[in-house]
Order: sequence, then C-alpha cells, then structure tokens
Amino acid sequence: VPYTLYEVTSSPLNQKGGGSSAEPNRFRISQSNYREGNFGLITIDWDRRVLKLAILNEGGAEVFSQRVPLIRPGSN
Repeated sequence: VPYTLYEVTSSPLNQKGGGSSAEPNRFRISQSNYREGNFGLITIDWDRRVLKLAILNEGGAEVFSQRVPLIRPGSN
C-alpha cells in the first residue's frame, strides 16, 4: 500500500477484555489496552482534512484518540 493504513479495534459492547498489551505488536500506537466495554468512533473534519480515531467507554467518554491527516492515495 503506497500510504499509511490505520486500524481501530474495539471490543463488543456486551463483552469486556481483549488482547493483552504485552502481546508484541510493533504497529500499536497506544501502550495499553482499554479492557472494559467500548466502541470506536471515527470523526472526519473535512475543512482541516483530519480524521479522529477514538475509543469510547460504554458511557460515551473518550478513553483514547489519535488524529490522522486525511490524504488522497498517491498525493503524499
């Protein structure tokens, strides 16, 4: 792939847990895993051309986020 590819992994809302942060993964951005029920949210700011990738807890509070520049493939 000629551009950076991001993945957001969240848990099912009806199950807690997930993989351990001790599992090797050289691509992981966060140094910890949020092990309670959560869901992912992707927000697009078209004016600033930025994506916000976020993990929210069951109550909707943000527990992790990462901003990513929005680019067209092949334009970097």
